[in-house]
This record gives sequence, C-alpha cells and structure tokens, in this order.
Amino acid sequence: MFFLPTRIPIPPAFHSTETDAPIETCLVCDRGLLDTNTEYLVEKAVRQHTEYDVREVIFEYALCLRCHADLQDEISDASKRALETYFLERANLYQRAALLMSEDVPGPSPATGANGGTGTSGPDPERWMDRCIVTDTPIEALEEYQLIGHCVGREMLMTHLPLVIGHEAMNEIMQRLSKETRDRLGGFQEEHFGPPEMPHELPVPIFA
Repeated sequence: MFFLPTRIPIPPAFHSTETDAPIETCLVCDRGLLDTNTEYLVEKAVRQHTEYDVREVIFEYALCLRCHADLQDEISDASKRALETYFLERANLYQRAALLMSEDVPGPSPATGANGGTGTSGPDPERWMDRCIVTDTPIEALEEYQLIGHCVGREMLMTHLPLVIGHEAMNEIMQRLSKETRDRLGGFQEEHFGPPEMPHELPVPIFA
C-alpha cells in the first residue's frame, strides 16, 4: 500500500538557533532548500543543563538527500548491518510511525487561532519527539540528545521521523560502528564544525 506522509510546517525545534527560522541551505553543497522541492534532513544535537534550565545546541545542520546518500556510500557495509540490527532489536521505527499516525490527536482549533487551525485531527510532532526512541527516556530527563527530521521545502514529513535519540543510545551506536566509519564521521565533524570537545559529539546523519 502506498504511504503518503502528512506534511506540517517545520516545527520550531528544528529551526536555526541563529535566525529562529528554518535552515536555508544544505551544509555540504550549499543548495537552497526552502523554496524548492528538495528533500533534506535536519539534525540538531542538544545538551541540557537542568540545574540552570538551559539548553545548549552542540550542532545543527540541514543535509539534502543527495549529500546524505553520498555520505552513506562512505559508511562501511559492516556498520550499515550493525545499525540495521541495532534498530531492529531496539526500536521498530516504522511500527512506531504507524502507531503514532493512527492515534487521533486533536489539531489546533480556530478558537485558539494557532497556526490558523482548522480543528481537524492530525499528527502532533511533539508526540514523535517526547522521548528517546531506544531507551524510552523522556526528553526532559536526557542530558544530551539528537533530533532528526525529514523535510521538503518549508514543510516536515511525518514518517518514522522526526525522532529523538539520547546520549546513551548514541554511545551504544558509536560502539557498534567500524573504525573506518567512526573515522569518516570524525572527518565530517571536523570539516564542518571543528574538532569536537568530546569524542561522542559526532553528527551521524544515517538514521533516515
């Protein structure tokens, strides 16, 4: 059966921290994203300082699917198999999406005036992003986490993305990757963001 994802405006959680608006260009090829039909991923890593009620963005970027595919081609076959096994064992992403999409979540109503709401039911992105998909830890209890979303133009596609993955799960994933893949991701990190403060601060745009 053909699945046509629901589209919503890109949530503020995926906006640039500098502009408070959607990220405009691909990190790698610099192509414009917002006024096109280009599909792309947005990833953001966040560290929470709960004692100060502060959230710090470690990195954020958009990556068009062409550049994403090029990066995936550089990931070792062993790492791809390890990632597939990990998510099959720890988080059924497509089953999760089906369950979330089947839930009758009230949409914004005209009474509130939110987003020019219609009062119709539809997917609530907050339910996609309220906890780590692996450990089930609520997002407010995560010291660090990554957000990943799939967008086209100025809209987000509701599929198995968006999702949240916490620091504990990210460490488990990194331990399963081959040294070749870790080195490639480290090179991607340093090329675009400079050397990380800690080894686990690596962008891993390979979940979609």
